[in-house]
Parts: sequence; structure tokens; C-alpha cells
Amino acid sequence: MAGFLFQIVRALTRMAGAKDGTFVSIETLDDVVVEFADGTKILEQDKLSFCRNPVPDGSKNFWKTLSIWIGLIDDKEVSLELADFHLVSTFPVKTGIASMLKACSADRENEKIVKEVLKIAKAPVDEVKEYAEIVAAWPLEKLRMLIARITVTDDSCSDSREELANKLNVEKNIRDPVVRGLIGWLTDALFEHFELASSTSNSDEALKISIDTFRAETNRLIATFYNRKIVLRASQDIIAEQEDIDAEKNARFVKQLQLLEFGDEEDELVIEAILDYLKADEETTRLAEKNEITKKRFQEYKENLRSHWKYCWRKARISPATTEHLTGQFIFNETMQVNISLDELPVTHSYLNRGTYHAMANQPDATGIGWHPNYQKILKSDASA
Repeated sequence: MAGFLFQIVRALTRMAGAKDGTFVSIETLDDVVVEFADGTKILEQDKLSFCRNPVPDGSKNFWKTLSIWIGLIDDKEVSLELADFHLVSTFPVKTGIASMLKACSADRENEKIVKEVLKIAKAPVDEVKEYAEIVAAWPLEKLRMLIARITVTDDSCSDSREELANKLNVEKNIRDPVVRGLIGWLTDALFEHFELASSTSNSDEALKISIDTFRAETNRLIATFYNRKIVLRASQDIIAEQEDIDAEKNARFVKQLQLLEFGDEEDELVIEAILDYLKADEETTRLAEKNEITKKRFQEYKENLRSHWKYCWRKARISPATTEHLTGQFIFNETMQVNISLDELPVTHSYLNRGTYHAMANQPDATGIGWHPNYQKILKSDASA
């Protein structure tokens, strides 16, 4: 279990350091695969161990890894000239061939490593014989090229969350929740992919995460945990011009209120509704321009508002008032007593909830809402008249 979870962290670490046009996948050609825009690839084998070196010379892990890479090259799934091969261990690698492969390519003696590989491959222990024979039978020139393109990284990756956080350049006070959020996001994406793939003809299709998608989620998490709340301007700080107020007096959402026959209160309620409508529109526009809310998150917020309105509507149908306009007043008053979060954060000023409801009541299509039990029929009749 820990090994598979480690792959998720390693994939995120690869994404954090990637350039535009890069895609990262898990459990495809290898544990983690990075595909660059120029066609080159990194194939990464991840070996997690808490108590011992997982890739000593006589281990199945080491020789199976080499044989897997050779198989991919022979099957032309990977070009030897366009791929780099990485073996990652969470435990220190201090001896054997793997330790020799830790040195940077300019300093290490690749020919010496090839000779050591062939020496063991030609007289392997039984546990690794089937894999070692594949290595021993491979053309010498190809083996030399493969060895030159292998990099081993050891326990510097043992605290991969720290490495991931450093690559993200995330402030310390929000580092842990952002990293946890990314792990959860990628885990969810994998499960959703597997569930969808199982019900379609594309069951073998790999999930490839683009760097743009990764960056968008990272930025959303940073904004969420950095701000911890969406800062709305106070109602009195948003000034509505009289001409803007007058321009809305015949709007659909105003007619919706007038259907309810509030009597002496109607004029005051209409002005309050127009002000809420204008302030909510101005504030949501400002938040969108500052990238504090996304279109998707605001749509989710409106859907939650709609769900609350439906609840109030059903409640009124079960116990209607003596007249239709009184029933509508009940629906309106109950609906406006709402406390819905935006992007999982509390809305600090209620004009946003009320104004967004009026914006929804202003829509003549299926996205619209209303208060009077027969608002659709009445408004349609008025429009055609």
C-alpha cells in the first residue's frame, strides 16, 4: 500500500518541476512516466523500503527493473535514444551497482558498471535468473546506452513531501494542507478515471495529467489555504448610482417581487432587492477578475442556492398559505434566510446571497427561479401581452 501511495507523491513531484506541454502518468509504461513536449520521456521505477536497501545486486527488484526497461525498448514502446530511466529508492543505496549509478553521468565509469552488470548476469542466483538472462542476452552496445541513461536516486527522496513542497515554492504556513490537497486531488482523479474506464471501451486508456491541470489545482489550493476566506467588501462600500437603480425597476426580478403584493412594504423591498442585485453583480465580477473565485466554483455556489430554494418551495406546497401571494411571500422570506458557502468558505456579507438569488430570478429560461406559485405562467402571459 505504501509503495503505491509513494508513486502518487512521486508523480506530483515530477509535475511540480515540469515545463509547459508535459504530461505525467502513473502505472503505465512504468511506475511514473513523464512525457515532454519534444517527445522525450522519463521512466521511473519507485522502490519504497523503510528498513533496508531495496535494490542490492542480488535483488529481484534490481534485475526485474532492468528487464522491464529492455522489454519496453525491444517492443518499441520506448526509444532508447529518447528516454531516460530513473530508479528511486527511499532507503540509502551505499553498495553495489545501484550505488555506482548514483554518480552523475560525467563522473561515473559506465564501462565499469556494464562489466559488473554482465558479470552478475552471467552467473545469477536462482531468484533473479529469469531476469538476469534477459540482460545478459541483450546486445552489448544497447546495454551500454541503457546504463548511460540510468540514474539512481536514494534516500534524498525519503521525505518526498518535503521535496514536493520545495518544488512548489509554497509558504511554510500552508505547505502541509496544500500537499495533502494535491495528494487527495490526484488520488480522486485516478479513481474517477478507473471507474469511467471500466464502463467504456477505453478500459486500457491511461490517465495523463497535464501540467496546466496540475498548476490550476495547485493555484486553487494555495489561494484557498492562503486566504482562508473570501474577502467581500462591506455593503456600504459598494455605491450604486441612481441611474443604475432606475434602470432595473422594470427588471424581471422586480416584477417577481411585485407579484407577491407586499403592500406598503413593496417599494422598500424593491429598492433593497435592486441594491443587493447590483452589489452582488459588481462584487462577483471583481472577485472573478482577481481570480479569487472560478466560474466552476461560482456555479457550484448557485446550485447550492437553488437547492435551498427548492427546499423552501416544497415546504410551501405541503403547507400553503391562504392565498397564492402569501404563499409566495413565505417562499421568498424562507429562501432569503440562507447561509451558503462559496468555494467551501463562509460568505461574510449576506447581500451576495440575496443579490445572487435576484440574479437567478431575473433569468427567463430554465436557470431562473421565482417566488409566486404561478410565477412562470403569469410572467409568460405578461410578456406575450
